[in-house]
Amino acid sequence: MNPTQLSILALLEGRKDGLGVKDIETHLGVSQPSATDSINALEKKGHVEKRTGPTDARSVFIFTTMALPHSERVHQAISPARRWRRLHKQSSSNYW
Repeated sequence: MNPTQLSILALLEGRKDGLGVKDIETHLGVSQPSATDSINALEKKGHVEKRTGPTDARSVFIFTTMALPHSERVHQAISPARRWRRLHKQSSSNYW
């Protein structure tokens, strides 16, 4: 799983109402194609599912599925990505 996919899972964790694709893009600060590619990959792996929006059938909301590993395993998978970002941020700030 790439960092964007892990971030999407972390963002969706515990959200019973899911999130719209646009909301995911905004929260993560990624482009629409990047968010869509990551969501599609997570859907193929069985971690998320797409549903039509509650008020507009043209909108798409993303929900976690029961196939999602226990939150502790998700946390363990996310932690290396967070450590990498923290280290990258530190090394970037020390560079100059």
